[in-house]
Amino acid sequence: MTILFSCFGATATCYVILDYFLGQPSQLPITLAMAILKCTPIAILFIWLWARNRHSKNQPFLLLAILLASGTGDFFLALGAEYFVLGLGAFLLAQVGYALRLSFDLRMPKRKKLFLWLGLSLAVLIMAGTVLPKTDDLLIPVSIYMLVIYLMGSMAVFRDSPKGRFSLLGAMTFIVSDSLIALNKFVVPIPAASILIMVTYYSAQWWLIQGLAPTKLSPNPPAGGSTAPLEPAVPPR
Repeated sequence: MTILFSCFGATATCYVILDYFLGQPSQLPITLAMAILKCTPIAILFIWLWARNRHSKNQPFLLLAILLASGTGDFFLALGAEYFVLGLGAFLLAQVGYALRLSFDLRMPKRKKLFLWLGLSLAVLIMAGTVLPKTDDLLIPVSIYMLVIYLMGSMAVFRDSPKGRFSLLGAMTFIVSDSLIALNKFVVPIPAASILIMVTYYSAQWWLIQGLAPTKLSPNPPAGGSTAPLEPAVPPR
């Protein structure tokens, strides 16, 4: 886990710094290199998730597909504004996947979760009222995306799982990241927007995968006994 976090954190930090200072490069080779670098932290999560479960009959194909869609969205968004809709479409698929996976563990909500969900609903309504009037031709795709990410956040709030706090933190951080993108693109430029957006985005992906990844089982269970799950890995803080 330490090696994973180091590789993930190093590549994510490298991209955040370069993106802040380079902005949108005008040279195609640099643009492509930055797009690949932007996808690298997600690729690391993909490889870790696959390798961790490669000998298991329960390979988490849905999570792998989500990461593939996320990496595709990262690549398109890094190419420039003209690829925004393609990137939005790829992330729409990722959010549908996350909402579906989170829905596997739904339980009857407790009162404090209802209050949290009401707060989320109010925040999304305020964001929609602020952003959607400024989206012009992108009104329909952005509206659909906001609806889906709200659904994803709601599933995270009502999820009942030992690692539910990780997935909830990831979902809320993802909503913050996408809200920053929407405000910066459609409403008003945000100082250091690229840093804030990417730091929250990479953090969200990390926490969601740690909260949703299947618990690794012991490869050598005691004779006559059941296979006991290992303790879930807690990401370094």
